[in-house]
Amino acid sequence: MDLIDKYVDLGILIDPVAIIRGDNVVDKNLLSRKEEELPEGLTRWNEWGAPNGSPGQSSWHPKFREHEMMGWMLAMHLLEAVETAAQIMKNDPNWRQNSVISSEGQGQFKLPPPQTNPLDSEMKLLDGREVSEGSWQLNAVSCRTSFLPVVADTKTLSSIVVSGVAEDDGDATKSKDDSLYSTGWVIDVGKVERDTKRKVEKKGGMGYIDMKLALYGISESGSVRFWLPYEGDKTVSGEATAAAQNYFDTIVVCEVNEKRGNKECKMDADVQFTVGGIESKETKKIQSIASYLKKEICVQIPVPERAVITKRKDVKESDSGLSGNISSEGNADDIGIFLDAEVTNSAVSRADGACSISHVVWEHSQRL
Repeated sequence: MDLIDKYVDLGILIDPVAIIRGDNVVDKNLLSRKEEELPEGLTRWNEWGAPNGSPGQSSWHPKFREHEMMGWMLAMHLLEAVETAAQIMKNDPNWRQNSVISSEGQGQFKLPPPQTNPLDSEMKLLDGREVSEGSWQLNAVSCRTSFLPVVADTKTLSSIVVSGVAEDDGDATKSKDDSLYSTGWVIDVGKVERDTKRKVEKKGGMGYIDMKLALYGISESGSVRFWLPYEGDKTVSGEATAAAQNYFDTIVVCEVNEKRGNKECKMDADVQFTVGGIESKETKKIQSIASYLKKEICVQIPVPERAVITKRKDVKESDSGLSGNISSEGNADDIGIFLDAEVTNSAVSRADGACSISHVVWEHSQRL
C-alpha cells in the first residue's frame, strides 16, 4: 500500500484500486450476528462455493461470499471509469485526439527511479533503465509460458521449442513413464498438481481451467533448445548484426512453483544454459522478487558478449518430438536467439524433483 501511495503522489498512478482480504476489513462483531441479521453480502460468509472436501478449502483462501464481494468492488470501480469514458465520448466528437493518453508515445512513458530496489539493482528487466536524470523507462519484454490457460497459441512455451522435447500424448493428468524422460524433456505436471487436478475432476471440474504444465528434465533428457524471437521496437533488416547483445539484454527462466524436498533440482547450479551459442557463466537466482514457499523460482541469465543471433530461416526444428512451427511462420529474416538448457547434475531425479521450465522471459536491448 505504501508503494501505491508513493506512485499516486508522484502522479504515475491516477486511479488505482487495492483489495485486501475481508478478514482484515469486515467487522468481526458484525459477522458474529445471527444469519438472519446479517446484510445480504455477508450471509453464508463461512460457506465454500464448492462441495465439501474439494481441493483448496484452506483458511488462507477466500470463500464464496468474499470472492463475490471482491468481484463487486472491482466491477463498481471499473463501471465508474466506463461511465466517465462514455460521457467524454458523448460530449466530445474529437475525443480520440483530445484524450489524455494517445496511442502515440505509449511505449515512451517515463517512470520515476525504483522505489524499493536499490538503484544499482541488476534486475533492469523489472526496474527499467535510466534514460535521463531521474527518469526511467522499461524496455520491451516478451514472455512464453506452459501454464494453462493460454490466450494465444503463439504465446505458449511450445511455440518457441526447436528440439529436445519428447512426444506428448496430450493428457496432462496421466502419469508419465520414467523411460519417456530419456527421450527428451517432458511436458508434465508435478505430483501435487496431478493429484489436485484428479480430485477436482471428481467434483465435476469446479470451473478450473488452470494447470501448472511445464517442461521437466533430468540429465538423461539431454538438451532442450528454444528460439527466442526479437520482438522489440528496433527496425531489423536482413543485414542485422550478428551480435546478440545489440538486440537482447536479459533472459529469465522460471521453474514451476511447487512444494518439493531439499534434493530437488537447483536451477542455478544443476542446469547449464547456453545463450546464442555461448555457455552462460553468470546464471543466478533472482532474489525476493519471484519466490514460492520461501524458494526462489527464477534465474537470471545475462546475454554473453560473444552470443550471436539466428535468423528464422536458419532455424531447423527437430524431426521427432514436439517443436514449434518456427521456420514456417513470420518473416524468413526475423531474428532471434537460441537458448539451450541441459541438466548437468546426474543426481537430479524425478523422485526428488526434476528440473522444470514453465516460463521464459526476455528483455529486448536498447543498444544501437
